[in-house]
Amino acid sequence: MALIPLATGGVTPARVLLRVPGRQRPVFLDCSAMSGQLRHDLNHGGIELGEILDLEVSSIDLRHDKVCVRDVEAEDEAEGGSENLPQAA
Repeated sequence: MALIPLATGGVTPARVLLRVPGRQRPVFLDCSAMSGQLRHDLNHGGIELGEILDLEVSSIDLRHDKVCVRDVEAEDEAEGGSENLPQAA
């Protein structure tokens, strides 16, 4: 995981680069795609190397081999996410 600052000399990261299984290049998690809780954790050093985050793909740029993801909030998971999958019986 790598943190990219908002601006030169900035303290608050604007983006997190994450490794995902089966992909050589990291994926991008921008601060605008983070839940309030994750952004708070990031700003206060609460995200650690090796931590597992629940994410979903928000965009894929095949030309530049770039994948952007968004944080899946606990409420999204409880509601079945954006796909609204059926619940198991």
